[in-house]
Amino acid sequence: MIQGGAIIKAPGTATAGSSIVVEVAANTESVQVTFGGSEGTKSFPVPEGGNVVIPIPPGTTGAISIHFGRGVSRRGTTVEIVATGP
Repeated sequence: MIQGGAIIKAPGTATAGSSIVVEVAANTESVQVTFGGSEGTKSFPVPEGGNVVIPIPPGTTGAISIHFGRGVSRRGTTVEIVATGP
């Protein structure tokens, strides 16, 4: 299931140890992903076309937050981690 508006699209759930594809506007420079625990926040560059592959570290639990922009232009979504991957 894809969630979010026309600006950011991501699956609603993911498995720890897998990867997800997040679609953002092609003119976006990078997205920031906040992982729970010791992983903190990481920045991922947005390639031409706007599809960013985000690896979900093994052991990630809860949810991750994906966002871009600043201030009132900030947009984001949350992806729930539903299980541990292989």
